[in-house]
Amino acid sequence: MGNFVEEYSLFDQPTLQHSFVHAHLLDEANVGESIDKLAWSYITQQLAGLPAGTNTFDRYAVAAYSTIRELFLNNEFHTTELPSVLYCSLTTITEQKISNYIHKRKSTLVDYLLAKLKDPTDGHLPTRDDGMNTALERPCSWDPMDISMSSNQPLVSYT
Repeated sequence: MGNFVEEYSLFDQPTLQHSFVHAHLLDEANVGESIDKLAWSYITQQLAGLPAGTNTFDRYAVAAYSTIRELFLNNEFHTTELPSVLYCSLTTITEQKISNYIHKRKSTLVDYLLAKLKDPTDGHLPTRDDGMNTALERPCSWDPMDISMSSNQPLVSYT
């Protein structure tokens, strides 16, 4: 929304209000009318295309209007919505933490199993790398039917 050459010129302004003035979205001489026009434009051009129900649309419309009014009339910025940049940052950080946690738990499990089994089958168990690289979409290529019978193992146990 607005008229500007590049986004950098908007970020180069001292305040958010100056950025809106620079983008010709706010007229400092008539702030009240500018707020109404800006809210109307935002609601009809941006919110109207969102795939949401009437309750969600109403909530977004009220939030947009009240946020714009508070920002430009009271110089306050309060919102209950999470900014996209913060959401993306939190999502990335959280996904990395979850991935690290899963890797650590998997590593602990594989190490524990290998330590307990101590491979009495002379190399017929999967390796640590096989265990670590296994996932639902990539099952281990190890076939438990390939294990040979131990010399002191009864046939019933082996079967």
